[in-house]
Amino acid sequence: MIPSPASTFLSARTTLLQHAGRGLFLAPALLIATTALGQDFAGGIDIGGTHSAVSVTAADLDGDGDEDVLSAASYEGKILWYENLGGGLFASEQVITSQASGASSVYAKDLDGDGDLDVLSASANDNKIAWYENRLNQLEQDFGPQKLLTKGAIGASSVFATDLDGDGDADVLSASSTNNTIAWYKNGGNKQFGDDWLITSNAVGATCVYAADLDGDGDADVLSASYTDDTIAWYENLGNDLFGPRQVLTAYADGARAVHAVDLDGDGDVDVLSASENDDKIAWYENLGGGSFGPQQVISSLADQARSVYAADLDGDGDLDVLSAHTYTPLPSFLMGAITWHENLGGGVFGWRQNIGFMGPDIGFMSPGCTSVHATDLDGDGDADVVATSKGQSIGSSWYGGLKWF
Repeated sequence: MIPSPASTFLSARTTLLQHAGRGLFLAPALLIATTALGQDFAGGIDIGGTHSAVSVTAADLDGDGDEDVLSAASYEGKILWYENLGGGLFASEQVITSQASGASSVYAKDLDGDGDLDVLSASANDNKIAWYENRLNQLEQDFGPQKLLTKGAIGASSVFATDLDGDGDADVLSASSTNNTIAWYKNGGNKQFGDDWLITSNAVGATCVYAADLDGDGDADVLSASYTDDTIAWYENLGNDLFGPRQVLTAYADGARAVHAVDLDGDGDVDVLSASENDDKIAWYENLGGGSFGPQQVISSLADQARSVYAADLDGDGDLDVLSAHTYTPLPSFLMGAITWHENLGGGVFGWRQNIGFMGPDIGFMSPGCTSVHATDLDGDGDADVVATSKGQSIGSSWYGGLKWF
């Protein structure tokens, strides 16, 4: 029996799905259960009660050896973290900042070279890319105040960090949808960043940015997804702080929302994944070597209003399976979004959609439902658990949505 939305989803939360091995996901407190292709899934342990979680990741923020959870809450303008207490338990939310209006993306990386993970945010309403120094193991025992990289990322939609210039520290990347821009910010050391350096201003409706070594030359290239022009593209790192022109992997990712890069076919190079909302597609693009990519290969065209894509070994067989978050699903109820996965069968072949859990609801198709998904070992048992968000909507005096783990 599926609980009614009114009795179950009373606030937007981060949710974690606990992985029991062999592709099974279990929850001590059952919210929704379903069976898909012989796999039993039970959905969702609440982590937090934010009304508007839109982005999630996990990282060991407090240096105790387990993965804590980070999320961005758009309506509230907050960046939040949840301490992992062990045994699948998380502490109440702790606010890193409430000055990220329209928070859209969150990421963790050691930006100041002191060995712990700092936090980055993108926020669309105030056009900010910002970072917060990790002081959890210092006298302050908190995150430092917001430090701006820019207030000119108009409609800031995504943030990422990696070493782009080969000097050993982490630089920052941003996507901004209103000014169609992918930009980067050079880490100058001593907790200082340079002005934004333009990579492109032609990613129309830019929604996501990512970086990986796509051409095998040892440096990190840049990937983008752009919603309005339906494009997944990459930009070669030429060295000397320069990036090449936009190279289109596809212009047929209708309403492109997310891009991710991992070795999906086990041949040693990095392939590309995309999620696109308007055509309900999760797709991948084989890396053929030398900076060339194969055509779009559709993993699923039933990823209803896909918003997020990620890869992790969910069934413990040594290859990377594909996870996605959807804002709508016809089953068990159109009121819910879904977290789903596709098993990597090898040879570039993926299995049918399997449901992990449902979150929502998507009341009247106005609430964005499931918005972000990430996977890592959250309970220390050696397999990958799933953490996901859904952005809520106010219905009367109640909020609907989710931040859960599976």
